[in-house]
Amino acid sequence: MQDPTRPVNPLLKETPPAGASVVDANARPPEKPLFTPPASLPTLAKRRLPTDVTIVFMILAAMIIGFAVLTRTKLEHCVNDGSRWNTVFYLVEYGTYEYLPDWGDIKGVPQKGVADPDEHIARHNANSSPEDKARIRGLIRPFGSRHYRHVWDIPPFSTVDMISVKDENGQDHFYSSKPPLLSTCVAGVVMGLEKIVSPIMAMPSVHEYLTGSRPEVRPAAATQPAATQPFQTPSPGSFTFREHPMFYMRAAVLLVQLVPFLIMIWVIRQRVIEQTDSPFVQNFCVGAAAVATYLTSYAAPLNNHIVAAYCALFALHATLRVWYDGRREWYWFVIAGLFGGLCHGLELPATLLTVAILAALLWKAPRRALLICLPAMLIPIAASLYTTYLVTGSVEPIPARFNEPGGPFFYKGSYWHTENNPYYTPNEASIDFLREPKQMYMYHLVVGHHGFFSLTPLFILSLLGIGRHMAGIRARRAILVSLVLAAVVVAVGIMWKADAGGSSLSWPRPAPAEVASTQPVSGDTLSASAVSEDDSRLSRWWADFKLGLACIKTAVTHPVAAIDQAADLLWGRGFLVFMAVLVVMNLGMYLGEPDQKHPLLAVGTLLLFLMLLVFYTFNTHNYAGVSQGPRWLFWMIPLWLLMLPAGVGVLVERRVGRWLCYLCLFVSLLSVFWGLPRPGEDVRATDRPFTCSWLHEYMHWRGCIDY
Repeated sequence: MQDPTRPVNPLLKETPPAGASVVDANARPPEKPLFTPPASLPTLAKRRLPTDVTIVFMILAAMIIGFAVLTRTKLEHCVNDGSRWNTVFYLVEYGTYEYLPDWGDIKGVPQKGVADPDEHIARHNANSSPEDKARIRGLIRPFGSRHYRHVWDIPPFSTVDMISVKDENGQDHFYSSKPPLLSTCVAGVVMGLEKIVSPIMAMPSVHEYLTGSRPEVRPAAATQPAATQPFQTPSPGSFTFREHPMFYMRAAVLLVQLVPFLIMIWVIRQRVIEQTDSPFVQNFCVGAAAVATYLTSYAAPLNNHIVAAYCALFALHATLRVWYDGRREWYWFVIAGLFGGLCHGLELPATLLTVAILAALLWKAPRRALLICLPAMLIPIAASLYTTYLVTGSVEPIPARFNEPGGPFFYKGSYWHTENNPYYTPNEASIDFLREPKQMYMYHLVVGHHGFFSLTPLFILSLLGIGRHMAGIRARRAILVSLVLAAVVVAVGIMWKADAGGSSLSWPRPAPAEVASTQPVSGDTLSASAVSEDDSRLSRWWADFKLGLACIKTAVTHPVAAIDQAADLLWGRGFLVFMAVLVVMNLGMYLGEPDQKHPLLAVGTLLLFLMLLVFYTFNTHNYAGVSQGPRWLFWMIPLWLLMLPAGVGVLVERRVGRWLCYLCLFVSLLSVFWGLPRPGEDVRATDRPFTCSWLHEYMHWRGCIDY
């Protein structure tokens, strides 16, 4: 009941309006239950499964690479890694980089060379004519206490990647042509393993448990010349590199190449998670980094390309922490400097990335870059220069002296300069001695049998990602940059074609009779001089018009040749492919910006790729030998993987886009697994991945190439 003494609010009505629900003030509202079940109980039972499967991909990659390493069919895969293993062997056993001819006995490696030339003739050329026997006897040369027909048979593992450094007496001293820094580091790993494993394996109980027999006690080898005595004389029953090379070669590859590969996958995972929140994009990109690039195939043989790729990613990751995340801890500068300097020592073209990293850190934090990053960067650079000096007596990189007249690659018996090689003359088309037109070389290097994009089409998606990262640039500026780059390539191509003698493609041009001549005939000089300037110009225009009609007629009757000629006028298929790369990149610029942009990284990745493409096109004539893919560009793969999330993220929103991503992934997986060793495969000249790619074999089967 209302208090009569309390004033009444005139705005309140004493009676509620009709239809209003009246609630008794004394009635208590119903209590809310402690637990309200959701609308659908089945959704409660479905827990959200974890979406990050990086560990699964890492285990899968470790199993694939470990299987390839542990089931390798011979000690060296080919002459490429054989050259490095020779250096490792001589450093471990003799403490020298030189290929000594009298290296003793290695388990699993047959002794090469002969005692005298007559032994070689009796073994291989007994039925030859006296003239051939005399010619072969002149080819065989003595090295040490044995005679060799080919200089690449001197070291334990056969290799043609050799150089010769002559002393003051003109005597040849042979070394590996590979940069010695990686081989030196691997030799240190092998020596460390020997110090740990050899004493354990020398224990009679351990040896008997693992092998089923007591260790054989053998005296130290004393039959070798004093100049070639092992650097470390093996103790009786020891477990050395000489006696068990396969064990140490497998262990060294797993430590040097598999462990960093797994770390690389984890680093890429961190970068991908920072760029996108989509679980599909994250798992797709991490899975591609683990099993869908040639880094997986080439993790089995010892090579510098993938080790340089690891170093490039680690240095770039630390630089991005400083540049984009604002980190200033000292260890990021140490990581960037140390691994950036290793890029120079392992892959000479990667020096461009080393310089770019140092410049970026100097721009953001000049004091820390000078005091921390630069000293850390100089340590591996100095080690690379010093090891090169120990081999050649010069700090100039060995690959840079390939065409130096009288240099380390020019010696009697060299595989690479056949004009001075009486031992080897290619009698058929060989991939090591190609003289293809440069436009065809660029075509195969980009989308051909060694194509960067044809064998690993995932990088086409990365190219779209590069465009999306560059989307902040105005469209007209992007088009202008593309046209400038295209103009540069056209100018270089025209200069090369003029120097090489013009077009290399045939074109059924109109016959001379179909084209009116604009030159006066003999004896008609008076009439020619009487013709006015307007008449001569009109006659030239008329002749050009008839020439154009004849070309159109020929193009209609021969459309394939017309397309080839048009491509040749635009510097061939290589230039068309170059333009296609720029078109795809520009297309990505109109697909929207990603959540986290890295425009400088995108521009740097594209420029580095284009610079290397032009450099290798005009400075090489082979495709790094028989190999799966363009090995010289493998160190850039982590940079392209960092651009992959932006390219995949814009396509996964539609079903067609997802199927396109699956198609690119499938072709990339096909290329990778084609380069992995197969169980029970018959090894002939080389071992995978130093074999032809599936696209190379298909083009050879179709008759497109003859090498």
